Amino acid sequence: MKSIVIFVALVSLLVTGCNPSNSPSTFLNEKNNTIEFTIEGFSSAIDKDTLLIQSQNRLQVIDLTTKQVVKEIPSSVTMGFAISGDIVVWSDLRNENRSLRDLGDIEKANADIFMYNLKTGEQKQISTDPSAQLYPKIWQNYVIWQDNRNDTTKDYPGKWSLYLYDINTGKEQVVTSTLAAHSTYNIHDFRIVWEDDRNNKATNIVRGGDNLPENNKDIFCLDIKDEKEFPIATGPLMESKPDVYGDYVVWEDRNNGSYNADIVLYDISRKETTT
Repeated sequence: MKSIVIFVALVSLLVTGCNPSNSPSTFLNEKNNTIEFTIEGFSSAIDKDTLLIQSQNRLQVIDLTTKQVVKEIPSSVTMGFAISGDIVVWSDLRNENRSLRDLGDIEKANADIFMYNLKTGEQKQISTDPSAQLYPKIWQNYVIWQDNRNDTTKDYPGKWSLYLYDINTGKEQVVTSTLAAHSTYNIHDFRIVWEDDRNNKATNIVRGGDNLPENNKDIFCLDIKDEKEFPIATGPLMESKPDVYGDYVVWEDRNNGSYNADIVLYDISRKETTT
């Protein structure tokens, strides 16, 4: 098992050796003159002064200002998690009766999205379809995830949709009209961006094949307020791994025909692209 090391003074993360106590251990790094602490875990997410750690059979919430574990949330096998403000979301296999080994592929799992409110202590299951709902992301009261309820075969690498859930209203809606391996997607400031396969005619499509220029994925965006979808990048070759912050969208672009990508920045409001 790995441990997450937190540099309080530098506010950065790295992975190091194992901490068997599974509780924060504070020490002074005299070489860097920083205060560090370690806690056992597999992976992490961060929102302002709150750190979320995936550990064995639980998610741990750590206040970086006090370096204390403030909440432990029991979870089964976790297939992605995120945090925004007081809300933690994750994909959980507690409703699946078979082991991952018996399932063979996660595409055949009954994975559901759960939510925990750190302020009220309320836990809620927010997806109930018996298919796989994986890798949630959250911004304010909006949660998105990858969902294969519309895939009839559920074979690897799967045919996925993106779904959006509004915590305030309880409304769930499908975001993507194309069933595809939407392996990367993000949400911020009422905008969702994702990899889209609608124009991809390649025959060697595989999940994670985002370094193959001929896998012609494009970048699309949904404006949640206006409920309007529009293209961001639709070149003849691969655009992948988008991220969004405010008006800015950034992605890896392989329209140079190479495995080595260019990083492209697009300003939505100005409709300007910078490479």
